[in-house]
Amino acid sequence: MGIKDRLIQFVLRGNDELSPEAKKSEEALAAPGKEADELGKSLDAAKNAQGLIRSLKSTERAVELTGKAIERGEQQVKELREALSKDPKVIPLF
Repeated sequence: MGIKDRLIQFVLRGNDELSPEAKKSEEALAAPGKEADELGKSLDAAKNAQGLIRSLKSTERAVELTGKAIERGEQQVKELREALSKDPKVIPLF
């Protein structure tokens, strides 16, 4: 066996011995990347939830305003009925 063959064997043995450690290092380096991806997904979900909350608040406000408009309309109808029952010839203008 020549020096070239012994050198190849040495390199291959070293590679075999370092492979498990290299794999551990690769896994350790991949873990923070996975965590960053998960955090990014969580942040996106939080942003979506925040948008839904804003939308819900806006809808609640619209419902509140619509309820007030309905109350005003009902009051006007009531006043018109009262005015017509007092004098059917007179129609008040608002």
